Amino acid sequence: MYSEAASSRMFRYVTNKLSIHKPGTGTRLYRGYYEQATMDDKPPDVTQLVFVVHGIGQKYNQNKIISCCNE
Repeated sequence: MYSEAASSRMFRYVTNKLSIHKPGTGTRLYRGYYEQATMDDKPPDVTQLVFVVHGIGQKYNQNKIISCCNE
């Protein structure tokens, strides 16, 4: 449950000695939802869509993406 790295062990030792939290306890992890889902639940409608093109600008500088979008 805990990391065995020296820095993690040192941190746990100091916090236990200073009584910041109870010795041997970690942080409680909560999962799930507070309310049960119903059949009517759905994500909101999409109102905007953005396409991102990455990595072609250096090679195809003569055909810029902005000029291609206007065609």
